Amino acid sequence: MSAWLPAPGQANYAAANACLEGLAAWRRAHGLPALVVQWGPWADVGHAAQDYGRAAHARLAAMGIHALAPENGLQWLEALISDDCSDVAVADIDWARLVEADPLAARLPLLGPLVATGPGHHVTL
Repeated sequence: MSAWLPAPGQANYAAANACLEGLAAWRRAHGLPALVVQWGPWADVGHAAQDYGRAAHARLAAMGIHALAPENGLQWLEALISDDCSDVAVADIDWARLVEADPLAARLPLLGPLVATGPGHHVTL
């Protein structure tokens, strides 16, 4: 999600994601399949299974960004492939909590409408 949400220290991820988005757009323009998923944090695997990752996820959760269970992430991936999506975000975010933790988030062009939906609303980007 670092390409869509401000993430200090994550410019490398944002740049890599922007490159992949460009490649996917090129493929789509040429009639080829492509899917870019801006994933929120995943729980229990990879980085999240290490002490440092667990601490990072705890900091994110305190800001309202919760980790996705791997089984839920795989279900989302299956649905996105079936729906022929091209560029989407999948994350479990408490928008009210995020804005409380980072008031500038509500002023970002992408996030303003999401924050305005209020708690309990799910938005597909």
